[in-house]
Amino acid sequence: MLAASTAAKARLPALQQAFNAGLRTGEYIMVKAPFAAPDNGREWMWVEVTKWDDKEITGLLNNEPANIPTLHSGQIVKVKAADVFDYIRYDGKGNEEGNESGKLMAKQRPD
Repeated sequence: MLAASTAAKARLPALQQAFNAGLRTGEYIMVKAPFAAPDNGREWMWVEVTKWDDKEITGLLNNEPANIPTLHSGQIVKVKAADVFDYIRYDGKGNEEGNESGKLMAKQRPD
């Protein structure tokens, strides 16, 4: 899982550059980042990027949190760029790139 995250993080500078240059119609990028839970744990969730600078990513929370009552899907959130674990880039035509952590988890699930 860490190898998948390392590979995803290596792509982030190019994704940031593409995002800030302007994506095509229908194209968007989501990043997976941790959010602090009240029980001192973390909940990993997807954020659709709306703004991206070198240290911080702003976007719309794409999950309904299970353990964080102060957050909800669709809420504007900020995450540290350094905390990003994975990404998905949708091309607007039904194709996607990234989500290596999701692919690994799917392989580990019993049928």
